[in-house]
Amino acid sequence: MSDLSSHAPVCHYTTLLVVDAGRGTVEVTIMDPQGHKDKVKPVIHPMNKDGVYLVEYTAIEMGLHSIVITFSGTPIKNSPYGVNVGAASNAKAVYATGRGIQPRGVRVKQNAEFKIHTKDAGNAEVKVQIIGPGMFLLL
Repeated sequence: MSDLSSHAPVCHYTTLLVVDAGRGTVEVTIMDPQGHKDKVKPVIHPMNKDGVYLVEYTAIEMGLHSIVITFSGTPIKNSPYGVNVGAASNAKAVYATGRGIQPRGVRVKQNAEFKIHTKDAGNAEVKVQIIGPGMFLLL
């Protein structure tokens, strides 16, 4: 089992739409990578009277989870769904250093560099956008 105690929990939101299905009960069961059905508890919120439900759950470990959605005991189309849960990320642990981001600025035609430190931030994609004069995005 992966230890995510140093990271925020991974929370997923799913919207279910039940239209013209008649009266019935929506149930969601989430199976963790070890096959346990009782560790991840989904919360089902009816959003409106048009048959839309919001489902929230927080996975406590990484790996492939199986989500079974039933309506009145019958699995809905494409159920079960496989959801791969990755490590949580912590953007507050990321910081940048270097001459290229100093408040005094840099000189034209001189190499300006900086480093982005991501240790202990978890797994996530790092993106950098440089906005030039007049708010133009420089690629």
